[in-house]
Amino acid sequence: MRHVELPHDKKERWLKLKDLYSELEGVQTANDLAVTLQRIFEEANNDTQKLARERSKDAVDSFGPNWHFKGLEVFLEEIATREESETFFKTTLPFIVTLASSIEEFAPSEGILLCSQLQESGVVLERRFIACVLASAFLCALPPPPDGTQVRSINFVHLYACFHREDVQQTQAAKLRCLIHYFERLCNEWPDIGGRVFYCRQVIPSKSLPTLDDWMSCDLPLCPVIVDNETSIECSGEHMLQV
Repeated sequence: MRHVELPHDKKERWLKLKDLYSELEGVQTANDLAVTLQRIFEEANNDTQKLARERSKDAVDSFGPNWHFKGLEVFLEEIATREESETFFKTTLPFIVTLASSIEEFAPSEGILLCSQLQESGVVLERRFIACVLASAFLCALPPPPDGTQVRSINFVHLYACFHREDVQQTQAAKLRCLIHYFERLCNEWPDIGGRVFYCRQVIPSKSLPTLDDWMSCDLPLCPVIVDNETSIECSGEHMLQV
């Protein structure tokens, strides 16, 4: 069974990451933040060349060196209000660093099994550990998924790297504001948060799925369905699914 690799799983890497986290505590500019996040991303054994191949040439040309994290710099300098930016550097970023540094303390001792396709699985995680994982993802400190698995990294580098596209810039900014707000709210409660979250993957065996012949021969009426291709999922009301 394969396990999800976490930042602290390799001692030498973890020591280097914590040194970089210490550097973040004194960061006051968006450019310095982008440079340090680039170093963290690489120290976590992520492949920047592979990421560059996945992105358009426009992104690299638009942002130049450290282009992966320039989106965060654009947000803090050009999109966020002055108050938002000041609060981020003064309060939110230090708290994110504290969370990322605490992942070793709250990680489950048995590790986390890597879910495989078409296999049922479940895991119970403490909310405090989940917060540490999200903080590590914000800093892009999570190691890459194992080779040969169809799993995408949850490091936020993919979010930051899209800011070069003006057509999605405001959408990306809204996502980033939502994430930052999560850490701001959590900062007021930490560490007095409890509770656990249960993640479950349910799988229907292939042999149990209906075939085309089953559908064609079925005489049961379909349930009423409303298809709305104009309204966003947030404004669609209850009992709607986004597909």
